[in-house]
Amino acid sequence: MRLLLDENLPIMTVKFLRELGHDVVGVHDESLVSQADEFIFAHARQSERVLVTYNADFIDLRALAGVHHSGIIRLRISNQRPHFAHPILRTALEQLQDRDLADTLVTVSDQRIRVRHTSEP
Repeated sequence: MRLLLDENLPIMTVKFLRELGHDVVGVHDESLVSQADEFIFAHARQSERVLVTYNADFIDLRALAGVHHSGIIRLRISNQRPHFAHPILRTALEQLQDRDLADTLVTVSDQRIRVRHTSEP
């Protein structure tokens, strides 16, 4: 899976996901640190990467309606420390690996994964 990790995910998560075989870049790799959310989202769209973030600002379905994108994975994991979050993220990506995430918002919490389409107004 081609992923862009927002700056609220640690660099060790980028390394972890690369070790799992994902094509991952972080905003640090792309010189996007401290850029506005809109700019990061546009970069994810242009580079055809699924945006992975803890940031709730990316989940306004009204703003996403009619906007084509490769997908957004919003993490709502209670303990964001990598040793706790990594297994949840790994499991979620395994479950999502055969899905086309284009124009979807995926919310990953401690116990479940919710997939919603954003292309409809």
